[in-house]
Amino acid sequence: MEGIANSSVRPRSVRVPFRVLAAFIVVASLFAFGLIALKLGDSAVQQLGNLISLPGEAWLCRLCFYAAVYGRSPTVSESWPFASSRVLGIYFCVLLFCSWRM
Repeated sequence: MEGIANSSVRPRSVRVPFRVLAAFIVVASLFAFGLIALKLGDSAVQQLGNLISLPGEAWLCRLCFYAAVYGRSPTVSESWPFASSRVLGIYFCVLLFCSWRM
């Protein structure tokens, strides 16, 4: 039922201060991607933690990019790069558990 398009539901608009904050988060995410790429020489546990965090960073970067550029939330598949919002929730639970255990 999640993928059914509903034309009566409009995306929320985002005010200017939050658009600036979203742009900052996009820049910070791109910087984090660069740091992860540069730290390939770390231990195996740190590399695993970096790889586990990449999909979450991509999700946050896309969400903030839409807010900064278009001034609204994404209209299609808000949970990209994940299959659904349920998978996104499971991912964040696993991410919290892994960060707690590392």
